[in-house]
Amino acid sequence: MIAITHQNEIHTEMKAIMLMGSDNYLSSHPSKVVNWYMLRSTLLSNYEELRSVDTQLLRFPEMAVLRDYSIRGHELEGINLFDFILNTYEAGRNKSNSTNTVFVHYLPGTGKGTKGRVVRPSRQEIVPEMLGGWPPALDSCEDREMYEASMLLLFNPWQNLKELKNGHNSFGKAFAEFEGIMSSEVREKIDHIQSYYECEGGNQERIIDGNSFYDEL
Repeated sequence: MIAITHQNEIHTEMKAIMLMGSDNYLSSHPSKVVNWYMLRSTLLSNYEELRSVDTQLLRFPEMAVLRDYSIRGHELEGINLFDFILNTYEAGRNKSNSTNTVFVHYLPGTGKGTKGRVVRPSRQEIVPEMLGGWPPALDSCEDREMYEASMLLLFNPWQNLKELKNGHNSFGKAFAEFEGIMSSEVREKIDHIQSYYECEGGNQERIIDGNSFYDEL
């Protein structure tokens, strides 16, 4: 267990280490930004049923990472978006300079030329640095469809952003199907998102009561 006092802060990266199932020790970990604000806005732009009456819809250019994900090579068909962001990066074939490196070309005819994705070694732990909030947890999400759509976007492999429902007529049915086949690793990550909100809620209650959440760690 990590000893944390009033003088220490739990940085976003450190929270992610603890909550996404990584080793909970203080050391230097490389991080990768996961821009949840932009991802959520993309969901709202593509699915009208996710918008509430008072939703202020901001238009953004297509996120490069979403396009890159949709044209990933066949060898990466089974990778979900969350792992794609954390565990791969774009490079030219001649710049993936290790014989042990796994290099996967983008699909042909997508304008990427000799570029592709380099898959990081499994021993290289990358910490998600969440930008613009965290994905919703079911217990803290008033709109269940937004929760289901978010989990499908992040953790269920897809090729076309407009087909997250995977042939179903609702996110609920698509997510129910996904729950039946999701791996234990994905289920654990989804559970950790819920844990984040439980930690944050408990921290706020302790602040109101005059006690620090950090004193109990």
